[in-house]
Amino acid sequence: MYENGDTSAVTQDLGTRFETEKITYKLYPSCQCNHAAIEGMLQLKHEFGLEPEEVKSVEVFVSEYMQRLVGAAFRPEVNPQVAAQFSVQYSIAAVLLYGHLGVMEIREDAILDPRIRDLVARVVVNIDPENLNNYAPVRLKVTRQDGSVIERKVTSYRGNSDMPLSDADMKEKLAMCVEGGGVAVNASQID
Repeated sequence: MYENGDTSAVTQDLGTRFETEKITYKLYPSCQCNHAAIEGMLQLKHEFGLEPEEVKSVEVFVSEYMQRLVGAAFRPEVNPQVAAQFSVQYSIAAVLLYGHLGVMEIREDAILDPRIRDLVARVVVNIDPENLNNYAPVRLKVTRQDGSVIERKVTSYRGNSDMPLSDADMKEKLAMCVEGGGVAVNASQID
């Protein structure tokens, strides 16, 4: 419309290739750059039974692109919800504290919970210069209070185009959203 263009690029595969088939649904109510880190921390929390008090530090290794979007220091003072949704530090801290990241965890009372500040301070964001991707991989390195270290590399996550949400994931997301709006629902209503 505003520049000279190659019309063949627009009409190539017209009627046979449908870009809308690549649309995905995000499982978590946060920037997509956080999703691999959320998945990784959920895996570590469940697999090792991590509790906030036993975690000395978490290092998260992301691409430069991810760092630009979600790697800045967590500062919820002006707009807590947006700060939380665009902070990998908050995402990791919320998973450690609450055990998941859903609508309730991006509400102001959860974001401003004093326990979050302490956990966020333990999360360090590092750029992995070899990672040139937008959303994954992400590597997590958790150091426990006893000095032991556990690590996880996440190359994909639920809701990504190569790992679309299952029907169960979609039902879980719907229930989370409805309940986040203050309405209790049961499984038959979700179905």
